[in-house]
Amino acid sequence: MVKFNNFSELRTYLRKDRAESSLNPIRFINVESMEMWVEVKKLLLSMSSGHLFLSEFCDTEDTTPNIRRLIAKMKASTDSICVLPISEYLRINPEIAQPTILDIITKEYPEALRNALFRIYIPMYRMRSILYTMSDNDPRRKGSILLLETGEETDYSLTIIQKGLDVELSGNEIYGFKKYLQYWEQNPDKPLILHTSNAVYFENNVFFDDVKVIVTSFDLMRFHYSLPAQFQPTDGTDDDWNRLAQIVAKEMTFEGACYSEFSINRYNTKLFEKWKSSTDFQKWLLWMWTRLQPENNYLTDCAREASTVEAFIELIFCHIVDLVNKPSFDDIYTQRKSLLTKLKLQIPQVFWTVIEHTTKLNVIRVMTDLSAKEKETIFSMIQGYDYGRKEEIITILRKVYPALANYLLYDGDLEVDDFDAIYQEYFNKYRWYKATNNLPEEFLETVKNIAQEQGASVYTLKARNFVVNEEYNPETSVLFVDGMGAEYIDYLAYILGGMPKDKFAIRYRVGYCNLPSTTENNKDFLQGKNVLLEMLDLDELKHGSNQYPNNIIQELAFLDTLKEKIEDALDGGKSKIILTSDHGTSRLAVLIRKTEYDRKLPAQGHPIYKYGRYCEGTDIADDLPTAVEYNNKLIFADYTRFEQKGAPVDEIHGGASMEEWLVPVISIEKVNGKVKKKIVNKVILKDKEFKIDSFTKVVTIEFRLEVPVMEAVSVFLRGKRIVCEKCDSDYTFKYKPLDEETEATATIFAGSDEICKTKFSIRRPLTTNKKFDI
Repeated sequence: MVKFNNFSELRTYLRKDRAESSLNPIRFINVESMEMWVEVKKLLLSMSSGHLFLSEFCDTEDTTPNIRRLIAKMKASTDSICVLPISEYLRINPEIAQPTILDIITKEYPEALRNALFRIYIPMYRMRSILYTMSDNDPRRKGSILLLETGEETDYSLTIIQKGLDVELSGNEIYGFKKYLQYWEQNPDKPLILHTSNAVYFENNVFFDDVKVIVTSFDLMRFHYSLPAQFQPTDGTDDDWNRLAQIVAKEMTFEGACYSEFSINRYNTKLFEKWKSSTDFQKWLLWMWTRLQPENNYLTDCAREASTVEAFIELIFCHIVDLVNKPSFDDIYTQRKSLLTKLKLQIPQVFWTVIEHTTKLNVIRVMTDLSAKEKETIFSMIQGYDYGRKEEIITILRKVYPALANYLLYDGDLEVDDFDAIYQEYFNKYRWYKATNNLPEEFLETVKNIAQEQGASVYTLKARNFVVNEEYNPETSVLFVDGMGAEYIDYLAYILGGMPKDKFAIRYRVGYCNLPSTTENNKDFLQGKNVLLEMLDLDELKHGSNQYPNNIIQELAFLDTLKEKIEDALDGGKSKIILTSDHGTSRLAVLIRKTEYDRKLPAQGHPIYKYGRYCEGTDIADDLPTAVEYNNKLIFADYTRFEQKGAPVDEIHGGASMEEWLVPVISIEKVNGKVKKKIVNKVILKDKEFKIDSFTKVVTIEFRLEVPVMEAVSVFLRGKRIVCEKCDSDYTFKYKPLDEETEATATIFAGSDEICKTKFSIRRPLTTNKKFDI
């Protein structure tokens, strides 16, 4: 092995060498730059009588040369020849480079035996590492390897591209292996790009030079367009990568391809709103793009964990189950629900399979209100919880199913005039048992006790007709909704709560309807009034064939439409709307049927109406302690009924239960000017704890205000407004706590302006356990 530092030394050596006898005619001359390749090739051709070009040994335009024929031709040569470019054949077939060179060196060349000056010159480009492995111990091989070490090129590259990718790259593009060899046989330049149908055969070769083999669109983008390193070929199909490569070739980067395909200038999760209308390629591309986002959130976690688009969507639905006990679950839930709102996809079956192994409470936590099946599942899950778990369940529902949560208990300040805490407690329980499709004995006893009062507690309220007349003026229009009882007062406050307070004043009141609680008996109050609409939809839903829980789902969906109708009327010139109803309805009066609590009484010759809710005649009043006597009729105020053929499907009315008898009267009025700025004040309580009077069961609360006010002071507590008595600078009011109540919160008003809230503790009297009296 002989080394040279410059071309001049090599040239001098070769000229001297050709005049000296040699046992081996082979001369491999390695160069490290294309510049030297051109110079050395020119020198060797000038020193040779002929040449052998490898391109002449390619059978077709795109096949590698037949090396056996080449060596046979070399052996048959009678004059010195130059053979090239063998290095370019060996470069793409590195596994045969060493044996091929060794085979050429060790071959017997007949002409060399006759003529010791016979030479076969073989220029090599960047093959030093292979040539160094050739042993120089055999004297017959001495001087067969020459190395011109003038400095290695650092910018050399060869890219082999599989035909059919239909792409163009920056560089010297050559189509077919034969033309590639011819290019080297002439004056090559860099970088070199070979398009060949045989690239697939070189894909797994371990090259000893900067050679890239591109047989797929993925390879193309990885090597030439800096495809993100996170991506792997298995992430997409050939069609996906091919389509992406076409866009990337135009836009130069993956990010640019995404901008182009989605007609957007940056990543945005709003793209998921078009998911259903997107092509399969666009869905795949959006998933891939999402994987690259720097944020760590629910969406990117699902994208990175998924191996396919299908798995990505499944994870969006299912991964939430694995995170339900995480401290950050609330934030994760919000992210997921927002995403599902955009996607608008049907829930995959795998999700329902996953939650089969989850607790009921956690099933509720991972539901949303975006699909009918999820809503039905929520109702199914809450059926297993009694009233004592109400607050815990409602807290979860605030996020999961806000409509149901606010039907059960409005999450806001709601002041209902003259609506005492006893009514609120009743309807809180009624709504819970209706929603859970449950009929506990304890509540039936409450209904019975109220019924035995013969309407006494109800008559402390005002009649619906009277309340409407109080609220009505010539500029008012009435929105009449059939079958909308007081049970919906919380939900109506939730619906209307979004109306701007600087534009509309809303007053909530409740009144009792005419008995019996039928439509024909409760439209008299509309006479002589402006009626905006008479909406019968809600009542028709309740008399239809809707089964639990779809009945409640549809009721709430209908009530949601009222706000828009009210706003449209007010925007259209109306100044005030009264929203009210003819009567309420009872779900529990239907649910009790055919249970052990179902109390059916014979008609005893009296005409019976509304599936047994009331009868004509009052002569049997003494036998019916839970019936209200009214207009020569006996009307049940509990769930007792007279026997009558037929049965209601969903809900019933005609009776005098609280849910049938009481109806909301809500006035919504335009206001002029801006709402007054809230006055800030502070309550200073006289004591830390206030004791209940053991005889009256009432507690007297004493306080003063940090900043004195001129207006009358009142408190709003448990749905009731209580006027405070003033003595000097102190105020007092009396309050009768609920059973077991030890703490309450009151809202303080100065005139009509809310000024602050205060929480006070209640000390209950000690009780004596007579069981241990001696």
